[in-house]
Amino acid sequence: MNTAWIILVSGILNLFLGLMVWLRDVKNRLNFGFALFSLSTVLLILLDFIFRFQPSLLILRASYACAALVPMAALFWILEICKSNLRSSVLYRYGLLFLPGLIFFILPFINQLIVADIYELTILGYRGKLGPLFGLYALYFISYMVFFITLLYRTQRNSIDSIFVLQIRFILLGITLYGISALTASVILPQFFQIFDYTLLDAPSLIFFVGFTAYAILKLHLFNIKVIATELLVFALSIFIFIRAVVSESVTEQFINAGIFLSIIIVGVFLIRSVIKEVSQREKIETLAKDLEKTNADLESANVRLKELDKLKSEFVSLASHQMRGPITAIKGYASLLIEGMYGKLDDKVKEAVGVIFESSASMAVIVDDFLNLTKIEQGKMSYDFTLVDICSVADEVSKEIRPVVEKKGLKFIYTCHSDGMHNAVADKGKIRQVMMNLIDNAIKYTPKGSVTLEIKKETHEGHLKISIIVSDTGVGLSADAMPKLFQKFARAKNANDANVLGTGLGLYVVRQMVEAHKGTVRVESEGENKGSRFIVEIPGA
Repeated sequence: MNTAWIILVSGILNLFLGLMVWLRDVKNRLNFGFALFSLSTVLLILLDFIFRFQPSLLILRASYACAALVPMAALFWILEICKSNLRSSVLYRYGLLFLPGLIFFILPFINQLIVADIYELTILGYRGKLGPLFGLYALYFISYMVFFITLLYRTQRNSIDSIFVLQIRFILLGITLYGISALTASVILPQFFQIFDYTLLDAPSLIFFVGFTAYAILKLHLFNIKVIATELLVFALSIFIFIRAVVSESVTEQFINAGIFLSIIIVGVFLIRSVIKEVSQREKIETLAKDLEKTNADLESANVRLKELDKLKSEFVSLASHQMRGPITAIKGYASLLIEGMYGKLDDKVKEAVGVIFESSASMAVIVDDFLNLTKIEQGKMSYDFTLVDICSVADEVSKEIRPVVEKKGLKFIYTCHSDGMHNAVADKGKIRQVMMNLIDNAIKYTPKGSVTLEIKKETHEGHLKISIIVSDTGVGLSADAMPKLFQKFARAKNANDANVLGTGLGLYVVRQMVEAHKGTVRVESEGENKGSRFIVEIPGA
C-alpha cells in the first residue's frame, strides 16, 4: 500500500511540473511538448498505481502500452527544442515517425506477446512471465533513447549559444539518469536475470528526466525556477500530509494531520508570495545590472575611441601648427623689414597695407603658438625650467616690448611694479613671460578705448609670500555667467566677437595651465559688460 502512494505522489509531481511549465507560455510549442511528455508519464504512473490495488493482467498490459507512448511524446518535444530538420520531413508531417509508438502501443494487448502472465506482487514490482516480443519491445526503448542522446549531443555541439548549450546538457543528464534507472529496472533485470522486483521503478524514475528538463526550459529565466521549486515543495508537503490524513487509523490522527495540512497551505501561500516578490525584485536588479554593465562597456569603448581621436587630433594640430609656423614667421619678418625700409622707402598707402600684413601675421603667430602649447599640454610634453626669477624684471622686459603695440592701437599702457624689494619666485621665466603676454594681448583685443594696466606686487597671506601679476583693462567686460567658463578650452564670452573675431579661446586656457604648473592660481574679476576686466595671477614667492 505504501509503495502505491509513493508511485502516485511521483505522478502528481510530474503532472504539476508539466502544467507549471506549460502555463508559463501556453502558446509555446516547446512548453506544450514538455507538458504532453509529462502527461504521458502521468498516465503510465497512474496505471502503475492502479496495478498496486488491482494486479490484473489487463492493467499491466495497459501500463506497457502507455509506456510505449512516452518516447513518442519525448520525440515531439526534443525535435522542437533541437529545431531539427526532421520536423519538415514527410515522415514527420504524416506522422510516420510516430508509427513505431503506435505499433508498440497495440502489441501489449495482443495475447502474450509482451507479457504473458503475472504470479504475484512484490514491494516494487511483480513476478511474472515475459512474452516472446519483450526483447523487441525493449529494443524499441533503447533505440529511441540512443537517438535522443545523439540528437541532443549534436545540437549542443553545433550551437554557439552558451545558455542553450547549458539547457541541452541538463536534458542530457536527465535522460541519461532516467535511461539507466528505467532500463535496468524494467528491461535488463527481468530479461537477463529474471528479477522482477523493481519493475515499477521505471515510471517514478521519470522524475529525473522531468526535473532536469523543467529546469532546462526555464534556464533562460533562472530565478523562475525558485518559484517553481517553492510551489513544488508546498504542493508535495500538502499531498503528503493529505495522504497521511486519509490513511490515518484514528480520528485524533486525522484531525492532527488535517490541522497540519491547513497550516501548510496557509504558510505555503505566504511563502510563495514572498518568493515571487523576491524573484521579481532580483530580476529587476539583474536587468538593471546587465543594462548598467552594457552601458559601462559602451561608455568604455566610446571613451577609448574618443581618446584615440583626441590623440589623432592633437597630433594633427601639432603637425599643422609646426608647418604653419615657418611661413607665418617669414611673412611677419619680411613685413617688418619692409616697414623699416630695409628694401627701400615705401609710400604711405603701401606701408599701411604692409602694416596690416604684419599685424595679421603677428596675430596668426600667436594663435599658432597657442595651438602648439595646447598640444604639448594635452600630450604631457610641456617642459618647465624652474629657477629663481625676479618677476618685476620679466615684467619690465614685457612692458618695453608691448608698449608700442598698445599705444599704436590708441590705448594708454600703465605699468607698475611696487619697488619694495625683489619680487622673487621659483618659476620658468619664459612661461611667466608668456602668461603676461597672453593676458596683455587679451586685454588689447577686447579694449576698443581706454587703457591697459600691468601691475606686479607681493604680499604675505597667512604666513605665505605670494607674487601677484595683475592685468586690467577698460574694455568690453564680462557678464557673471561668462567668468566661470572663461579659462576652459575654446571658451569665449558672448560679446567677444563684437570686439575681436580672431580669438580662439585658447590663450586663457594656456595661461591657466601654466600658472597651475607653478602651483599658482588665476581668476578674473569684472563689474559687468562694458565695465572692463581684471585678471589676477598669484604664484608662490621665494
